[in-house]
Amino acid sequence: MNSIILMGEILQKPELRYTPDKLPVASLLVQFPSLRPEEPPYQIRVSVFGQQAQTAVETCQVGQQVLIEGQLHINTIERDGRNEKRPEINARRLHLISGTLISSPAQEQVEPPVSQPGPSYDVDPDEIPF
Repeated sequence: MNSIILMGEILQKPELRYTPDKLPVASLLVQFPSLRPEEPPYQIRVSVFGQQAQTAVETCQVGQQVLIEGQLHINTIERDGRNEKRPEINARRLHLISGTLISSPAQEQVEPPVSQPGPSYDVDPDEIPF
């Protein structure tokens, strides 16, 4: 099971784009505290799909606290001839801490394509590179 719940601060206003199939996708950048006080906060890209994407673009503002429910994905991109891994969350629901619900089970739910689950590992948080 791949499920994540994360609370963070919106760093970048959501940007709306469309897939070739005309599915709306909003992308926003969220910051959350690191595990160690001496380290800077972490940042992660969050994608929201369907009607939720349009609502997120209309509702989310820089500086707001948000609770994200979704799935964690690791994307591999080629940069300077090397493969680089970047985490991303595909959100099922977004809740603004002010109490506004961006998405709910009653609204249209468009799930992103599901990839095959990878192997499971026991990981020490001190060894996570990001």
